[in-house]
Amino acid sequence: MDDAIRLGLSSEHNTVRTVSETPQLAKGTPLDTEHSASRFLDVRDLPAPEPLFQILRLAATLTPGERLIVHHNRVPCLLYARLAERGLQVVTEQPSPEWVVLTIQCATPK
Repeated sequence: MDDAIRLGLSSEHNTVRTVSETPQLAKGTPLDTEHSASRFLDVRDLPAPEPLFQILRLAATLTPGERLIVHHNRVPCLLYARLAERGLQVVTEQPSPEWVVLTIQCATPK
């Protein structure tokens, strides 16, 4: 992928990419629900460190094949190692500088 960028993440399960063709999602609009095995979390308006805690809490309950889609206002660098420790993988898309979409799922069956 030409627009893929790495942010010095140590885990091979973590990918960050800039996606210019993704439409802007306005705050307060319904989140993407095209994936039936997905849960959704919008932490864009939460003060730090609340997004980290909310994401880790929900990610810990994921079952194999289920995804957690998180809408964030920044790339959560402190989150990646904690997810990797829990056997979770994350793909980070950044449609705009102030909008980040994380897709978190089990890397291996629990």
